[in-house]
Amino acid sequence: MSRRTPYLALLAWAAPALLPAPARSTAPPPPPPHARYGPLVQCLGGYAVAVAPSEAIYAMQDGISLVTPAYLINLSLDDRDPYRKQSRTGEFEDPRLGRIVRYVRGSGDERRIENRLAPAEGERAVIVRSRVEEEQTALARIARASPERSECGDFIAPDFPGEDPDALWWAPTLIPGPVYRCQNGMGFAVLMGESVQSSWPMFGSEPAARLRSSNTEFNVRGPIVTLAASLQGIVAATYRRAVVDWSGRPVLLLRPPDSAPDRYGRDESYTHWIRIEFSAGAESEAHAFASRLEFVEMTDPRCQTD
Repeated sequence: MSRRTPYLALLAWAAPALLPAPARSTAPPPPPPHARYGPLVQCLGGYAVAVAPSEAIYAMQDGISLVTPAYLINLSLDDRDPYRKQSRTGEFEDPRLGRIVRYVRGSGDERRIENRLAPAEGERAVIVRSRVEEEQTALARIARASPERSECGDFIAPDFPGEDPDALWWAPTLIPGPVYRCQNGMGFAVLMGESVQSSWPMFGSEPAARLRSSNTEFNVRGPIVTLAASLQGIVAATYRRAVVDWSGRPVLLLRPPDSAPDRYGRDESYTHWIRIEFSAGAESEAHAFASRLEFVEMTDPRCQTD
């Protein structure tokens, strides 16, 4: 279901506080990046991006990222990278944005487009980074801001009003149960009174879901699509289980049996693991939830309603 977009590499193009703190306050901003769901209009370097309710914006040092259910776009102020000119492929005129200089960086899955927008008066130029196939989509999401910036939101340091840590990882839609959830060869029932939330698809090789109920919450992470197709039925029946400390948080770790070969002949790696993150004191609930996990084919009729 998820595409293998190098999500973190794209975010890394923009470093960690969008604008310097306004004179009205000397308080430092919270640790970046700062995330918020739409709707809002976010501006950078004289350009504006409208963020829909189904999307999120990340504010970082000298840059912002627009994350959507389908793609990720990064805008950053030109850092005058001396190597960028080596990847220049030409320039073109956009009817709305003016003269744009185009660069192509990387190769294969890492290939990206960097479009340098014409600098607004008194501003540094803005670089727009996107996947090759999303270049025109990225440019279509950007508009010139008005001289007074009246349309621009106030999601800036040091306050970042409306900041929501969930927006950094999770798409905003909550799907209530009962429903059957499928992802990357794994499925589980979401019961009445529970809801499920998806991670942004740019996580690529590690899709995640968050299951919520009135008294607990589980984050389920784990790509298992590369495992041998012979594994069927309940995951917990064949996977080895252990509770571990994972970066200071308890995690129920499910690992495939030693006898489970990878489709590509590689040894078992962490990319085959399933992690169920749970709150302290909810270990028994995590084990009970693990018993719901099943290997499924994406043609399974239960998956078609997801």
